[in-house]
Amino acid sequence: MDIKKRLRQLDKSTSPAPATRPQKPGRSLHELAEHFGGEVHSRKGHELIISRHAVALQSQHGRTQLQAIEMSGGHLLKLASRNRVSADFSLHQALFVDTETTGLAGGAGTYVFLLGLGFVENDEFIVEQIFLPTLAAEPALLDLLQERLENRRGIVSFNGKSYDIPLLTTRFIQNRLRPEIDLHQHFDVLHAARRLWQRDFGDCSLTTLEHHICGISRNGDIPGEAIPGIYADFLRTGHSGQLRKVFYHNRMDIITLLGLSIEIARRYHEATATQKISVTELERIGRLFLEMRAPEKAAELFSALLQQTGLPEQSRRTWLLHYAQSQKSMRNHDDARKAWQQVLEEHGFSFEASIELAKLFEHKMSDPALALEMTERALRVLETRMALHPKQNDHQLLTELRHRKNRLLRKLNA
Repeated sequence: MDIKKRLRQLDKSTSPAPATRPQKPGRSLHELAEHFGGEVHSRKGHELIISRHAVALQSQHGRTQLQAIEMSGGHLLKLASRNRVSADFSLHQALFVDTETTGLAGGAGTYVFLLGLGFVENDEFIVEQIFLPTLAAEPALLDLLQERLENRRGIVSFNGKSYDIPLLTTRFIQNRLRPEIDLHQHFDVLHAARRLWQRDFGDCSLTTLEHHICGISRNGDIPGEAIPGIYADFLRTGHSGQLRKVFYHNRMDIITLLGLSIEIARRYHEATATQKISVTELERIGRLFLEMRAPEKAAELFSALLQQTGLPEQSRRTWLLHYAQSQKSMRNHDDARKAWQQVLEEHGFSFEASIELAKLFEHKMSDPALALEMTERALRVLETRMALHPKQNDHQLLTELRHRKNRLLRKLNA
């Protein structure tokens, strides 16, 4: 059996076909809605169950102060997203989106049977959950989502760029509707979280971050991989008991999306204002500033880090190199030179420092003799390393250093 056939069979096993409304003896659709803490709504000739849950912004989600949303400016989220959203992006105006689906693999046969939406309304964060009693009611769910999108600016999700938004776009297309959801600015919390915490907690799942960052351990939750089967069982039998846990899971995901967005923005605020976050977070934000070509902010952070006492030698060496790179980017050549020379004086040999100094002496300070000295030193160390423990890119580096040495010798002998 080829791989395409196997994937189609897998999709069929997890994605039930549209079914009529399940009939559990003694439980009407309105009783089912009450069971989920919601109400029945008619739309586009179909019936949906909609549950609304309000969270006061004066409250806490674990140890996260939700009122700190006021400090979560768009300029901070722009930094955290590496310019994927603009400085006018606002958590107050965004729509938070999380889906529960009939299959974890996605694809045209996968339906969104529970759509979780979050949005700020006055001084509350509203979690709205839209449930399909039958898959035939999907057009009504999509129509309601479109209405919510029209009243909001921007989307917040967790891995939505890879999963939720492409899936919802597919569902719009399948229903011959215009998929405008992918036109919105999109702050993906997962990507921003990975830049801060990817190596800290073993994984970067939503519940892991919720536990370590927000200080919450869920009670009564259900594993995400079990959710498609629970809905499939509901469609076959009408049994809805386990679905209450699915509603809880989805509601917590939406609230945690807000909490993590606030915590991420807070780190960037603290980094640029007071440096009162962990050393590791400061370093990662500083490196992000370098990647985003914001060397002034990077230099400020690495300068603050270097002023701390009792630093591990490797950390100080790394931060000196980053500080030197930021000064180079600002064309502060003398400050960059001092930092690279400090690396060599305090921490022994460094290929990066030696090569950067060679470039600086040759091209900016017109001193080919010092440039040659740095180049030959790097060559000696590289040739020794290649004889003992060669690394993958050593041959390319060797070629570049020999080329630089020959060029410098020609300049000196001219």
